[in-house]
Amino acid sequence: MSTLRQRHAQEDVASLLDESEQDAVIQELAVQSARARRQTQLCMTPLGACLALLYLYFAGQALVDPWSIRHHAELRDVLRPLAIAAGDLGSSIAVAAGTWAVAAYCNQSEHQGRAILRPVVVLATLMAVFWSLGILKMLRLRGFVLDGAWRMFWLPAAPAVWTLITLSVINTVGAVERDLRALRAARYRFRHI
Repeated sequence: MSTLRQRHAQEDVASLLDESEQDAVIQELAVQSARARRQTQLCMTPLGACLALLYLYFAGQALVDPWSIRHHAELRDVLRPLAIAAGDLGSSIAVAAGTWAVAAYCNQSEHQGRAILRPVVVLATLMAVFWSLGILKMLRLRGFVLDGAWRMFWLPAAPAVWTLITLSVINTVGAVERDLRALRAARYRFRHI
């Protein structure tokens, strides 16, 4: 029995990494994490910027030529052009702020990225409610006949979905960073027996 324990103890000692091997593993994981953060930032930032600029364009069009965009024209009977412009502007700000939070978090500015998340979630939720109420009023005026109104369901969904994607990305990046910190803290001193 004692020889079996000695053999297991020798196998355990043989599987332990010395300090330089631990550092090498941690460094490799840190490099992979940095690469993943950079790729995430390069993917999310242009997409978010394009979506925010699209909403900004919609807001400008609502002020300049109120009914030239299809979803604005559909809401003609229930919302004023200024309300539509405010909704588009709010959606643009929510998407841009969420994108900024991802970019800040990927640049290892965790506090800046986390600080803006609550206002982003609140604003995206408010915009989803605003657009949903506008669509609901429009449907009520039409006698709840969908008749092409289904094409407008992206209005309340887009800022909310973008915010959920943003939260998912930030939580994933944060989990990897927490794991790396835990791995660095769990380093052990290797001693030859």
